[in-house]
Amino acid sequence: MKGKIVYPRKRVVVLEFKNKKTNYVYNTCPELVVAQGKRIGVTLNALWNALAKNDGIYENERCKIYYRKISHAKNKEWV
Repeated sequence: MKGKIVYPRKRVVVLEFKNKKTNYVYNTCPELVVAQGKRIGVTLNALWNALAKNDGIYENERCKIYYRKISHAKNKEWV
């Protein structure tokens, strides 16, 4: 996706491939599906449904996809 997310995010989407033990972090599910395509083995709508029903975790034999919360730490020097 070409557009940048300008509003603060509360969570990101993490993709872990099981055979490589690598992590990829994306801002949204559509960004993940566009970047990885058929490698993850699931369509965008199916991914959204699985994440909604399984407490934010989707897992198959290829990969594991889940939400991870992020915190926006305030800079103490500026306060």
